[in-house]
Amino acid sequence: MPVPLPHAGRAPGGEPNPSRPPVARSPRPRPRIVALCAVALALASATASACSSDSSADPKRTTSSSAPPSSSVSTTTSTTEPEPTTTTAPPTPEEKVKAAFLKADALASELSRSPMPNDPRLAESYLGASLDKARSVLQGYLDRGVHIEYVDDRPPIPTVESIQLVGPERALVTNCIVDSARQVRTRDSAVINDSVVSRRARTELRFSRGAWLVTAQQGVASWPDGKGCR
Repeated sequence: MPVPLPHAGRAPGGEPNPSRPPVARSPRPRPRIVALCAVALALASATASACSSDSSADPKRTTSSSAPPSSSVSTTTSTTEPEPTTTTAPPTPEEKVKAAFLKADALASELSRSPMPNDPRLAESYLGASLDKARSVLQGYLDRGVHIEYVDDRPPIPTVESIQLVGPERALVTNCIVDSARQVRTRDSAVINDSVVSRRARTELRFSRGAWLVTAQQGVASWPDGKGCR
């Protein structure tokens, strides 16, 4: 059994110890400290609650660490290269004469397939005696009951060898053609003439009514084959 320690300031047996003076003890301040702590905690809790209420009530005090989304407008500048401009030179007088000559020849070939001597387009390409001759030839086809057909239904195109301007209103065109046209009887499609001839001719055109018109045609040479002019 342990021996209890003697109380401080007393000798064994309960008598005062003369060798040690009694120690004066200060009253314990624990209840006040506890009260102060309680008050401090209450204040801290109230402050925290107030701060929380203020933050939720006033949206202006709300802070956010994330930056607001930035709206950026993307502007794309497209650069379009300008298209190159092509300048077409006006046709020369020789080119106008050639175009008029080829137009008249193509019209004669077209009207020979189904002869129409009174077609008004003849007056747009032929003039004077040449117009009369063109109509006469087409009328002769009708009278004899024939028409012209072409190999593969493609009429030959004359080759322009030279163009000579004789003054501002007259021109001479030298041309060569391999004539493979066939004369066919219309009522039974019998071939009357299918000989192939190479011919060189000279055609006169005059500028009248604002256009170049065929006024005369003259044969220069011919060869009884399809080898062309020489």
